[in-house]
Amino acid sequence: DKAEKRFRLPATSRVLYIRHGRAHQRRNWDGDDSLRPLDKKGRRQAEMLVPMLLPYKPVAVYSAEPDRCQSTAAPLADELGLEVVVDKLFGDEAWLENQVACQRRFRELIDAGGTSVVVSQGEAIPGMIAWLSANGRLPLDEIKAKKASVWVLSFNDGQLTGADYLTSPLPAK
Repeated sequence: DKAEKRFRLPATSRVLYIRHGRAHQRRNWDGDDSLRPLDKKGRRQAEMLVPMLLPYKPVAVYSAEPDRCQSTAAPLADELGLEVVVDKLFGDEAWLENQVACQRRFRELIDAGGTSVVVSQGEAIPGMIAWLSANGRLPLDEIKAKKASVWVLSFNDGQLTGADYLTSPLPAK
């Protein structure tokens, strides 16, 4: 029944909404948190996302500002021959400061059509998906955002019609 509904409403746009890969632990990092890099497993997760996401044929790759987000986006962007467009409105800090601006920016991606990739963080992702769900045709009960996981968000006419959660290609313990 779910599949039948989904096929009646084909996706006019799709966003692959990714949480960055595993990073060095905050408690062991003395510097600016936005500069905290992926650890070895996080770099491997970023590499493993490439074959998992290529079939979606993304046309644009966006990232929140933190290095760990950009480093998660880079292997896929490289494979696609695209630049990673860094936008602070896709990150936690902006989400906590101005959700409306973040929602407006996300809506622009949806309205642009095609498939976009957004690498973000653990506060912004559940908040944004909850907002999209509340304003769409698809109620969601549980919104996870584990490291290197992907939400495949499908939209028809700007309305959320599909939300499939893909666990990390290399799960963190």
